[in-house]
Amino acid sequence: MASGVAPLEMTKWFDTNYHYLVPELGPDTEFRLAGDKPLSEYREARALVGIETRPVLLGPLSFLLLAKPAEPGFRPLDLLDPLLDVYAELLGKLAEAGAGWVQLDEPVLAADRTEGELDALGRACQRLGSLPTSLPPEVAGRLAFARQKVDEVVAIGRALTDSDAFPAQPVPVANAEVRARLAALGAGPARTPYAVRAAVQAPGLPLLPTTTIGSFPQTAEIRAARASRSRTGTVGSHNRVPPASRPPQT
Repeated sequence: MASGVAPLEMTKWFDTNYHYLVPELGPDTEFRLAGDKPLSEYREARALVGIETRPVLLGPLSFLLLAKPAEPGFRPLDLLDPLLDVYAELLGKLAEAGAGWVQLDEPVLAADRTEGELDALGRACQRLGSLPTSLPPEVAGRLAFARQKVDEVVAIGRALTDSDAFPAQPVPVANAEVRARLAALGAGPARTPYAVRAAVQAPGLPLLPTTTIGSFPQTAEIRAARASRSRTGTVGSHNRVPPASRPPQT
């Protein structure tokens, strides 16, 4: 501990028994990478045991919201933009080292957040999400519309805290032209009554009639039997209604 420097406060990490040193941030705070711990651990895992790991970092929003102001009236969240510069630098170094994925955890989102905090989240996602990436095409495809999904999460958070954030939309008016065209189609051909169909089908169908569209397993034995019966003209004749006796199609 440096002489004359007050120690940082230690507090619980949410509702766990783990503790962390609470950063004190003020308007004069300048961020920089103080070490290469994420990089060295990533390289060590890959070099020693050949494991391709996914570095996990605390997200910028959580870092600032879990900090405390160094002076009254100051908001640590006002330091978001300079902090994002350092995050971008670290993500660039991890990408150069070969990391294909980096996970940013934002545990503060488990609690209710203000509209200003949600706006800050959106800015952070847009800034860090715009960084160049070398993701393989098969991976990038799975992240389709990722930014839009983040925007939706932010929008839902706003709607939960501000009922006026998204005013009710007017109900679309029915298209009269489309309704007129549908009405002109009429009800269509009449369906043959069941009594008529049953009377026609009863003499020519077995007790439990079934049909197939070719989904039976096509084994060699089935193919041979089907070919043999096709040559004799007896395929399906025992369970088909003669065309002349069938009811009209509906």
